[in-house]
Amino acid sequence: MAQTNEELLALFKSIDSDGSGSLSLPEVILHLKSITDDISEENIERIFEGIDASGDKVVDFEEFKTVLTEVSEKGWNKLNNVGDIKEVEVKALFNLIDKDRSGELSLDEARKACKLIRARFEITE
Repeated sequence: MAQTNEELLALFKSIDSDGSGSLSLPEVILHLKSITDDISEENIERIFEGIDASGDKVVDFEEFKTVLTEVSEKGWNKLNNVGDIKEVEVKALFNLIDKDRSGELSLDEARKACKLIRARFEITE
C-alpha cells in the first residue's frame, strides 16, 4: 500500500528542519544519517541530486512525493501490520548487515541493524 499524501507531507515536514517548505542537502544528510551510519555524504549528495529534478539545489514537496511514489511502486512500502514482515526480508537485512559473514552481529553491526530495521519496518519500540 502506498503512503498517503498526508503521510508523505508529514515525513517531508519532519525532514524540513528549518520549516522553509523545501529540503536542503544538509537537511537530507541529517535525516539519512539519523537512519543509518552506513551511507556516505557523497552517496547522499547523489541521492539528493536525483530527487532535485529542477536542479535548483532544493527539493520541494512535489519532487519529494514523485520520488517516494516511484520507490513505493517498486516495492518499498510502509507496513500497516508487523505481521506483514516476512522472514526472508529479515534474513536479507541480516545478511546485508553481517559484513564479515560470520553469522553473528558485532556490536557495531547490531547498532546498524537496529537502525535499518526500525527504518524499513517503521518500528518504534
